[in-house]
Amino acid sequence: MKPYTVDNFLSEEEFTNITGVVGGPDIDWHYSYSISDGSQEEDDMYFIHMLYMGLAEMPKDGIMPPPPKNSDYYHLFEPLFAKLPDFKLLMRAKINLYGRTPEIVHHPDHIDMKQEHKGAVFSLNTCNGGTVIDGQKFDSVGNRILFFDPTKPHHSTSTTDVKRRLNVNINYL
Repeated sequence: MKPYTVDNFLSEEEFTNITGVVGGPDIDWHYSYSISDGSQEEDDMYFIHMLYMGLAEMPKDGIMPPPPKNSDYYHLFEPLFAKLPDFKLLMRAKINLYGRTPEIVHHPDHIDMKQEHKGAVFSLNTCNGGTVIDGQKFDSVGNRILFFDPTKPHHSTSTTDVKRRLNVNINYL
């Protein structure tokens, strides 16, 4: 699949409902020591808010884990999930918060999951950060979504021109 973007993916009202909460003081953020896949040492860090974490692959012991718990803010993102092309099943959705850095930092390449599936990055604000796939940078523009193959190497960047870069990473079937 060739990566592509769609601008103004949500209505202004749907987008404002999300950004009003995500940009506010009440949402809980969790520190992550690794931006990519945790397989290598990194000096960078970011914060995440897990909206939904389903089963990425079958457990090796065959015992199914308890069903995932949705974030209290999951309902705000349902219009986003409903508009995803060929959407059948949500595998994972998380909000990422990257802090401002003095220079743009390119994080390590990674893949999201080995299993064949679809991926998207939905930008919640506009900044000079982005997502890089095969050497091409896709800019972070508020209410823009990037569709791509998350089983292929890609990486995020930090931002230098605003306090934080906010986006939603979505993996789905």
